[in-house]
Amino acid sequence: MPENYTADTPSLPLPDLPEMAGNGHAEPTLPPAVVDLIGEGLRSYYVRLMDEPMPDRLLELVRSLEAQGRASDDG
Repeated sequence: MPENYTADTPSLPLPDLPEMAGNGHAEPTLPPAVVDLIGEGLRSYYVRLMDEPMPDRLLELVRSLEAQGRASDDG
Protein backbone atom coordinates (compact mmCIF):
# COMPACT_ATOMS: atom_id res chain seq x y z
CA MET A 1 0.00 0.00 0.00
CA PRO A 2 1.17 3.53 -0.54
CA GLU A 3 2.64 5.23 2.52
CA ASN A 4 -0.36 7.58 2.86
CA TYR A 5 -2.98 4.80 2.70
CA THR A 6 -5.10 4.34 5.82
CA ALA A 7 -8.20 2.38 6.70
CA ASP A 8 -10.11 5.67 6.36
CA THR A 9 -8.98 6.21 2.76
CA PRO A 10 -12.13 6.12 0.61
CA SER A 11 -12.39 3.10 -1.63
CA LEU A 12 -12.26 3.49 -5.38
CA PRO A 13 -15.42 2.82 -7.36
CA LEU A 14 -15.48 -0.54 -9.13
CA PRO A 15 -17.41 -1.27 -12.30
CA ASP A 16 -20.85 -2.81 -11.80
CA LEU A 17 -20.39 -5.55 -14.38
CA PRO A 18 -17.28 -7.10 -15.92
CA GLU A 19 -16.71 -6.64 -19.61
CA MET A 20 -17.52 -9.61 -21.82
CA ALA A 21 -14.79 -11.23 -23.86
CA GLY A 22 -15.43 -12.42 -27.39
CA ASN A 23 -15.81 -16.00 -26.14
CA GLY A 24 -18.85 -15.11 -24.00
CA HIS A 25 -17.01 -15.49 -20.71
CA ALA A 26 -16.75 -12.57 -18.34
CA GLU A 27 -13.24 -11.15 -18.15
CA PRO A 28 -12.53 -9.44 -14.85
CA THR A 29 -11.31 -5.89 -15.26
CA LEU A 30 -10.16 -3.30 -12.78
CA PRO A 31 -10.12 0.45 -13.15
CA PRO A 32 -6.65 1.83 -13.96
CA ALA A 33 -6.48 3.58 -10.57
CA VAL A 34 -6.95 0.23 -8.79
CA VAL A 35 -4.29 -1.42 -10.96
CA ASP A 36 -1.90 1.46 -10.14
CA LEU A 37 -2.64 1.17 -6.42
CA ILE A 38 -1.99 -2.59 -6.45
CA GLY A 39 1.23 -2.05 -8.41
CA GLU A 40 2.45 0.58 -5.94
CA GLY A 41 1.67 -1.68 -3.01
CA LEU A 42 3.48 -4.65 -4.54
CA ARG A 43 6.54 -2.57 -5.46
CA SER A 44 6.70 -1.17 -1.94
CA TYR A 45 6.35 -4.65 -0.43
CA TYR A 46 9.08 -6.16 -2.61
CA VAL A 47 11.49 -3.29 -1.91
CA ARG A 48 11.07 -3.88 1.83
CA LEU A 49 11.32 -7.65 1.32
CA MET A 50 14.65 -7.32 -0.49
CA ASP A 51 16.04 -5.41 2.50
CA GLU A 52 15.21 -8.32 4.85
CA PRO A 53 17.97 -10.78 5.69
CA MET A 54 17.66 -14.25 4.22
CA PRO A 55 16.49 -16.78 6.86
CA ASP A 56 19.29 -19.01 8.20
CA ARG A 57 17.43 -22.18 7.22
CA LEU A 58 17.19 -21.03 3.61
CA LEU A 59 20.91 -20.16 3.57
CA GLU A 60 21.70 -23.65 4.89
CA LEU A 61 19.56 -25.23 2.18
CA VAL A 62 21.19 -23.18 -0.60
CA ARG A 63 24.68 -24.06 0.67
CA SER A 64 23.76 -27.74 0.84
CA LEU A 65 22.39 -27.72 -2.71
CA GLU A 66 25.47 -25.89 -4.00
CA ALA A 67 27.72 -28.46 -2.31
CA GLN A 68 25.73 -31.31 -3.86
CA GLY A 69 26.01 -29.65 -7.27
CA ARG A 70 29.78 -29.30 -6.93
CA ALA A 71 30.08 -32.93 -5.80
CA SER A 72 28.10 -34.18 -8.79
CA ASP A 73 30.22 -32.01 -11.14
CA ASP A 74 33.39 -33.58 -9.71
CA GLY A 75 32.11 -37.14 -9.73
